[in-house]
Amino acid sequence: MTETSGDDTGSALEGEGPGAGSMAATSRGAGAPRDPTPPLGTPALRTERAPASTADDRRAAAADPAPSGRSPQARHRPRHRIGRHSRRRRAVALLGLAAVLVGVGGLAWWVRRVVEGVPDRSTAVVVVPPGGSLTSMVASLARAGVVGSGTLFHLWLLTQHGGVIQPGAYRLRRDEGFAAAVRALEAGPNLDRLVVPPGFTVAEIAARYGALGFSRVAFLRAATEVRAPLEPPDVHTLEGLLAPGTYQLVPGEPAQRAVEGMVARFDEEARAAGIGSGPAPAGLDPYQVVVVASLIEREARLAADRPKVARVVYNRLADHMRLQVDATVLYAEHRSAGPLTRADLETPSPYNTYVHAGLPPTPICSPSVASLVAALHPAPGDWLYYVVVSRDGAEAFSATYAGQQANIALAERRGLG
Repeated sequence: MTETSGDDTGSALEGEGPGAGSMAATSRGAGAPRDPTPPLGTPALRTERAPASTADDRRAAAADPAPSGRSPQARHRPRHRIGRHSRRRRAVALLGLAAVLVGVGGLAWWVRRVVEGVPDRSTAVVVVPPGGSLTSMVASLARAGVVGSGTLFHLWLLTQHGGVIQPGAYRLRRDEGFAAAVRALEAGPNLDRLVVPPGFTVAEIAARYGALGFSRVAFLRAATEVRAPLEPPDVHTLEGLLAPGTYQLVPGEPAQRAVEGMVARFDEEARAAGIGSGPAPAGLDPYQVVVVASLIEREARLAADRPKVARVVYNRLADHMRLQVDATVLYAEHRSAGPLTRADLETPSPYNTYVHAGLPPTPICSPSVASLVAALHPAPGDWLYYVVVSRDGAEAFSATYAGQQANIALAERRGLG
């Protein structure tokens, strides 16, 4: 489009030729020939020449090259286009910052969730092998789903001052928090715990071992193959030489290893009690002291009565009396409790101390440390008899048969006969 200046407009109004007049007429919209004398009553048209453009006008025209007929919006359109690009860049930057903040916040949320955990009702079994590394343990926990991130848990552990984690089998909740998982591990294995109460026989221990899903037969076989330090050469059973207590069984572990652990613990406890470190009462050898301790374990119900029962056993041995211990008859009949009949008391078993004098050939159960100590340190006294006379298990002791009969009558009056 050609730009028209004020000078050109003046020339058109006063120029020569019909072309100029036509343009003037068209531009002004008059539609009549140019006549210097207007009709009567018609206002005169002012046709003065427009003043020449000044230097300021030319500078303004150069600054705004758009024709005067264009709208302000058209003149400013390039500026709007530049502003739109600027806002777009700002928007992109803001979106990037928002993405970073969301990412950081999401990461922080994830880390917190993994560390604190959201434990569900499902559980997993994790086995910590003896001598295993921290890395292998963490990997096992992560594979089982106990912790949400093995790497994060490993780093978290390095900043903690935890206790010792024992080898064994653990039943843990999945998605457990780090702190809760460590507490469960430091508390010790909680799966496949074999609890051996004092007074249990090898057969009873094997049955409980089998109830946990292990081989009872393998345990009984190992109990004849593993040797104990206190076991005499002519004895081939570990009866009485397996320490009571709680044992953690590891899935897949052979029965021999479990038996060896019980033997090792018993040997340690026996030495701590003083067995084998000096002379024993009645000139007994260490193994015979264990036999006496097993009788005490099954006969004494209260701790205070253990040294007294030991004294009765030693007094009877010294007087060459049959021990007549009911627990030996029950052991011969593979029972742990129940009434004894006259026929029972006549059972021809070498363990029946009503029939045979002296000690039974082996212990009849696994004695506690308290019974071992009592066997080494019997209470002073001349007692030869005892009987339970109270519902709490307290026993009455006497040095004569008549005194024993009186105590039996007392027990019967109390409904204990």
